[in-house]
Order: sequence, then structure tokens, then C-alpha cells
Amino acid sequence: MLVLQTPKFVMAVGRLLSESKMKPLKGDEIRAAFLKFFEKRGHQIIPSASLIPEDPTVLLTIAGMLPFKPVFLGQQERPAARATTSQKCIRTNDIENVGHTARHHTFFEMLGNFSFGDYFKKEAIQWAWELSTNVFGLDPKNIVVSVFRDDDEAVDIWKDVVGINPSRIIRMDEEDNFWSSGVTGPCGPCSELYYDFRPELGDDNIDLEDDSRFIEFYNLVFMQNNRDADGVLTSLSHCNIDTGMGLERMAQILQGVPNNYETDLILPLLEKVASLIGVDYAELAENEKISFKVIGDHMRACVHLISDGVSASNLGRGYILRRLLRRVIRHGRLLGIKKLFLNDIAEVAIQLMQNSYPELLERREIIFSELQREEIRFLQTLERGEKLLTDLLASRPKEITGEQAFELYDTYGFPVELTEEIAEENSLKVDLQGFHAAMDKQRQRAKSSSTTIDLTLQDAIDKVVCELGETHFLGYEKLEQLGKVQAIVVNGITSTQCKEGDQIDLVLDSTPFYGEGGGQIGDKGIISSTNMDLNCVIEIDTVRRIKGVFVHSGIVQFGQLNLQDVVHSRVDYFARRRAQANHTSTHLLQSALKQVVDPNITQAGSLVSFDRLRFDFHSPRSVELHELEKVEQLINSWISEGHSLMVSEMTLDDAKRAGAVAMFGEKYGSTVRVVDVPGVSMELCGGTHVNNTAEIGLFKIVSETGIAAGIRRIEAVAGQGVLNYLNDRDVVVKTLSERFKAQSNEIVDRVIALQHEVKSLSKSLIQAQDEIVSYKVLALKSKVITQGKNQFIVERLDSMTGNELQSAALNLIDQLGDYSAVVFAGIPDLTDNTKVLLVAAFGSEIVNQGLHAGKFLAPIAKLCGGGGGGRPNLAQAGGRDPKELESALLAAKELLIKKLN
Repeated sequence: MLVLQTPKFVMAVGRLLSESKMKPLKGDEIRAAFLKFFEKRGHQIIPSASLIPEDPTVLLTIAGMLPFKPVFLGQQERPAARATTSQKCIRTNDIENVGHTARHHTFFEMLGNFSFGDYFKKEAIQWAWELSTNVFGLDPKNIVVSVFRDDDEAVDIWKDVVGINPSRIIRMDEEDNFWSSGVTGPCGPCSELYYDFRPELGDDNIDLEDDSRFIEFYNLVFMQNNRDADGVLTSLSHCNIDTGMGLERMAQILQGVPNNYETDLILPLLEKVASLIGVDYAELAENEKISFKVIGDHMRACVHLISDGVSASNLGRGYILRRLLRRVIRHGRLLGIKKLFLNDIAEVAIQLMQNSYPELLERREIIFSELQREEIRFLQTLERGEKLLTDLLASRPKEITGEQAFELYDTYGFPVELTEEIAEENSLKVDLQGFHAAMDKQRQRAKSSSTTIDLTLQDAIDKVVCELGETHFLGYEKLEQLGKVQAIVVNGITSTQCKEGDQIDLVLDSTPFYGEGGGQIGDKGIISSTNMDLNCVIEIDTVRRIKGVFVHSGIVQFGQLNLQDVVHSRVDYFARRRAQANHTSTHLLQSALKQVVDPNITQAGSLVSFDRLRFDFHSPRSVELHELEKVEQLINSWISEGHSLMVSEMTLDDAKRAGAVAMFGEKYGSTVRVVDVPGVSMELCGGTHVNNTAEIGLFKIVSETGIAAGIRRIEAVAGQGVLNYLNDRDVVVKTLSERFKAQSNEIVDRVIALQHEVKSLSKSLIQAQDEIVSYKVLALKSKVITQGKNQFIVERLDSMTGNELQSAALNLIDQLGDYSAVVFAGIPDLTDNTKVLLVAAFGSEIVNQGLHAGKFLAPIAKLCGGGGGGRPNLAQAGGRDPKELESALLAAKELLIKKLN
């Protein structure tokens, strides 16, 4: 979603600037002043892009220039020769510094001015100086600039054109003042403007690394070189300018406050937190303000992430959101906030930013719903997780093991970073290598977002896409079409021809094949040469779109094809027809869900394939069975009514006024395609559809499940897919009928009867096992050791489960009394000699003597290569080394004698 500051807001800057000497500029006024300054100098104001970038190499928008990456690479037309933006960004690589330093944040706004092959170094430097001194009123004596050590041109401009004192121009090395996107690609020197808080110290031995004196507030990147694989720099034919000014940093400078957090951009959030616990933020010591700052910073990030379509989960962006939210909740608890409070803070965050980002107000309820759901979810497990972690810390371990950290993460929802944070507060470390090993073993997890932006071309297809114009798509009107071969890539390498057996990517000047997009998979079919001598036939199995270029992937069945050959493209009619039925059904499904379940339901994703469809949507609850039945009935009624579809193109504003539904978070151009099922559904969509709903035939819901917090998924089939689904079900029913020797309508009763029988047998088995345990316990009473009032026993019991060992231990405690202690251990499965189980049970008087079953058992389990813990009266642990079991039992016996003596 793109957000543009309103013209009325920006036009007010002239009046505000005239007042700036009387009172400090507010954050909103600084943003507007920056944009207005460059708009007057021919820059087009470009709205802030979403925090969810189009670039698949990064999880989140981490820099102001990221939305322009395709422009710098030449993959997209420049939006204008000159542009200016206020881009919202999120970085979490320095999250541990948030609240501890004056200017580290996860969420920040980057003000920027950009030149795409237009002006260059001289204008960028002059305007940066003019903006800083004339508009923002910074005293020149407070400004120091840095330049790349070899950039004499920049030095001359600063010294001779701007007139800055040469002693305040600091040359720095490549590490600090040479920007590069990666190992190869566009790069160049940069010049940075620093604010000097203590100019009275003079110009001798200036150290820009001194954070107590200097703060960098404006970075000018002069993109003038290209670095090849050998590290050789060549000059770009068209040089670019990429700049960034941190809004929060400039606010700190202009408002004269000691850190970014106490500017008007963030301070109201901190004061709101203070009001919840009844303190005055201004009266707090600096070390007492850390949790306030973490909450204020993270809430800004969370509000924008949710607004841009991110839901908390254990994957990707969702994991970042969850991690931030759980840090907020924990720091709230550290401050003594015991009630739900996220929405109270979010309300202030929305109020602070709604003028510049009005979509926050529009999505207020969605934001509140996601925050409350995640807060409740975390609080339900946090107390148990904190107790487990407290028990672990109380046992004074050398470190938190990887398995323990993973249990906290997987069972109790603790981000490993949160465990690290708590461990660090107790002077401990977490075995991260062990944690990641445990994590990789069980499931895929989120990948951390990169802090660099790779502007290198990834492969041959990327290069082809850069060089070619958009493919002319004709597939809405026809399924067969002549076209000319514009590019051939064989096994990942650009080529001038292909032959039988080659795996190829093919680009044509025009095509009837639909390229994957909008959730719909690409078409399949045949491309054949019109030259009968070459007699080439290519089976296309998928088509994808890259920046408007349609890439046809497949295998050459026979013959040969060359660049510039004319080919005949033929889409698989039956596959396309099935995809069209499924895609139109997806639109009907969304409308039916809004009518039956909740009008606020919004799409979170979809998949339209040839044999099925999948629809993901935001919903705080599951869809009840009776609601699914109503949804299915409603869709089939629309199908049988035979609604003719109307497809048209119009401006985005006209489409919204007409009531068309847009995909949440999707980026649209000024002209959009609208698919309308009159009276039923109207959506912005570039996919292929049936002409009339009657062509769908039938619709059947297969399943409804939850895939993440607040996100549900419905899988369904339509048209031919329904027949295939019913045939599969019919085979299952016939097989069960034959197996049970029953009619199809009797199968359910037979299954219920079998369930009752299994339940009864299981109950009998448990009773038999309990009796065996009782006999074993009875036989062990003779081995009990008496020591004063106390009695204890340490014995090995193999072939018993953890529950059985616990039951036996508690049974013996009941018989021996409150002054008894029981420790059992054994190998649960003698055929699998890789696992050990240990159980400790203590009577109440043993506990009163200071013994804790969990703390007692933990070091014993370590002798068997394991760990565990539990309550004061009962604990269970596991191990991986049965060879050490006897020595562990001996150690347990000696330890008990010592403790009970």
C-alpha cells in the first residue's frame, strides 16, 4: 500500500517555516518541509512503499532506496528524472541496542531525494547544504562533513562551492564512505553530514565516531561506478544520486532533546506507558527508561507491519512481528503492567502517524484485533514459560542448552532472542548452535532479513528481462497466437538456439499463455515452429512473469529453434478452462464469506491451479461447519443462476468508487482491470475467468483450517475437480464398505462401534498396566532404605514409560508417607538402546527439608547425557546415554544420603 502525504499538509510548510525560529519544527513539519523543498526543485513526490517489498531477496523494506532498486538496475522505467520520498523502514539487526542508545530503532522514516541519470554531485551537495542551513536553520559551525578519501571532486565542491571550512571536511576510508550494493554492481563514494553538538571543542582531531559529540543526519551516495566480478571499477554512463536523512535524527537535532525517543514522534508513546503504571516519565533515571523506549519503538513498527498485511507467525515477516510484540509484552511486565495494554499504546501510535499514513486509521480495527489476539496468545503461555526459565536459572546452569531454548521457543512461544536477553540479565549464555540444530531438525523457521540490498543481476533470465520490453499478452481473447522468439535460455545460459531434450526458458514478443500472477498458476501448452524444416515442438509446463516479461519454461520434444524464429503458441484449452473456473470460484468464495461469516474478511493470499483452489483470509475465528455449508450453498446458487461476467479497465480511483475489492497490500498501477460478477462480486484482478458462472458447474469445499494466528485457509474444488474429488471419495467409501461388510450408510455406525470397543480395550489395558505397576512397587518396598525419619529408594525399572514411572513413584510415596523420597530410572524400550528416563518423587516433609525434585534430578540426568526438571515434589528427565545409567543411579543414591543426613 502506497501512502502520500496530502497536498494540503505539504502546502502548509511555507507558513510553518516562517515560524520555525520561534518554535522547533515538529516531526510532521520536518517531513513536509523536506518533501516541499525538493518538489520545488523538480522532484516528483513518490509515496512511501509498503514495508513488504517486491524484492524477494529481503523480508522487509530496510532502506529508503529499496523501492527504486529495479530503476537503478535498469529493470524498470524511472518514475521521474528526480524523485523525493519519505519511506517507512524496518531493521531488526540492532534490536538489542533499542532503548539503550540515543538513536537505534527498529522502525524509522528515511527522507530521501533521488536522481536517476539527471543531476549529480554538485547539485546534491548544494541542496543538502541549503536544506540543512536555510530551511532547517542549522548553524554552519555545527556541521561537519565526511567524504571518501579519494573523492577530490566532492571535497572541492564542499570547499569552493559551498564554502565550508576545510578543517571540517573529513576524509574517510572505503569502509565508512564508499557505498556498494554487493560484491558486484552499482557503487560509488558517499558524503555524510554530521551535526556537532559541541563545536566549541574546535576542529583539531575530529573523531566522527564520537557519538556523544556527533550524529550523522544526512547521507549522500554518488552512484557513479560499476564493479565487475574481478573488482574492477568502471564509470556508469548515467550517474545516480541516492540520499537519506533520518527523520527521527533530524527531529532530535531541531527539537533540542537528548535522544530520538524524546522527540514528538515517539515521546507521547513513552508518556502513555508511564501513565499506565502511574509514574512521570520525565522524573525517571536514564536506566529506568529502557523498557519505555523499547515499547514505544517496537509499537510503531508493529502497527505499520500489521497495517501492511503482516500477521504474527513463526515464519518470515510474521516471526519478526511476533518477536517485536513479545518483546513489548515482556518489557510491559517488567514495568509491572499485568493487564492487556498493547491496544492502548497502539491507539497513541496511530494518532501520531495518521496524518502521514491515513491507512493506519482505516485499518485501526484490523490492527487492534491482531494485537489483542497475539497478546492473549502470548500471555497464556508466558507465565508457564517464565516459570520454566526461572527454574532453569535457579539450578545455576553454565548455560541454557539448545534443547532448553528450543523448548521455550516451540512450546512456550519464547523467541530465542528473548531467552538470550533474559539469560544475559543473569550472566548466562544460550547455546545458539544447539538451538538452531534442534530447530532445523523439526521445522523450517524464519530467515533473518538482510541489512544490505543486492543490486546484482541474479542469472541469465534477469539479464534478459532487463534488455527486453514487456511481452504483449493476448490470452484474454485467444488461446492460439503467432509470435517471434526474442530470447532463449538453455539450462540457465543465454543461447541463440535450442534443440531436442533441452530444458529451456523462452521469451516471445507476444503470447496467449497466462503468466503466473495474482495467485493463478501459469498456463501450459505447446509452442511449435512455423518452419517445417526445423519441425520444432516445445512442451510448455509453466509460464511466469518477471517485470512484464513472460518467460515460458519447458522441454524441447524434437527439432530445433533459433532466435527470431516465428512460432505458433497454443494454450492447453482444458487446463485453462479448469483454471478459469477455479479463479472465478475464488471470487465467489470471498463474497460468500463476507455475506455469511464476516463482512470485514479480507484476502491474505490465494492459489488457483488446474485441479483445485486455495483461499487464505484474515479472520479471528474458525468458520463453523454450518457456515461452511451455507457458503457452499450460496456459491452453487450463484453458479446455477448463470451470471455473465463483465471485465473492464478503469482508473484505480474509479474502481474503488465503484466498490471493487482490492487485494490487501497489493501494488496497483493507475489503470486497473476489474472483474465484475454483477450483484455478487467485484474485484481488481488480472487473472483469467469464465464468461458465465454456469461454466463452473459445481463448487465443493474440501477443508477449512488455520495456518497462522488470525489467518484461515479454505481449500476447494470446482468444475471437473468436483467430479475427481467425488470419484476419490467414492473409492474410499466402497473400500470401507467391503472391509466392514456394510452398506455405505452403515459405515459411520460401524466406525463408532469400533471406537467404543477400542476405548474399552484401552481402559482394560491401562488397568492391567496399573496392576503390574502396583506389583512392582510392592516388590520394591523391601529395598527401601531408612535414615532417621526419612526413607528413600533408588532403583532401576526398565520397559516402563514416563507416565508409568511417575505413577509407580507416586504410588510408593503414598505407601511410605511424607518422609519418603523415590528415584526411578530405566530404559523405556530395550530394543532401542538410545534413551533413558528418570523420575524423582519427594514427600512433603522431604520438600520441607529443602529438597527440590526438579533441581535434584537435573544434574543426575546430565550424567546420562540429558536434562529435564519439574516441580519440588515430582520431576522427570531424559537422557541419551544408557551406558551411564548405573553410575547415574549410584550418584543419585549418594546425593540423597548426603542431602537427607
